[in-house]
Amino acid sequence: MDWNRIEGDWTRFKHAAKRRWDRLGEQPLNAIGGRRDVLAARIRDAYGISDVESERRGRRLAGGARLAALVLERSTK
Repeated sequence: MDWNRIEGDWTRFKHAAKRRWDRLGEQPLNAIGGRRDVLAARIRDAYGISDVESERRGRRLAGGARLAALVLERSTK
């Protein structure tokens, strides 16, 4: 799944982000607005990890979103 889709539907994807990174509060999640670079920075700050690791964790959200979309698509057929 590409980040354009996540950014466009951030209100839905931010719930997945909240479950994955529970140290991110509601206000920071709203401010992220689906922007991958901002998400990576917030993860880095909240968890005290490197830029590379925070970017890797942010990409996992896209992978999880891709799987969820596939399951949802198959369940509606």
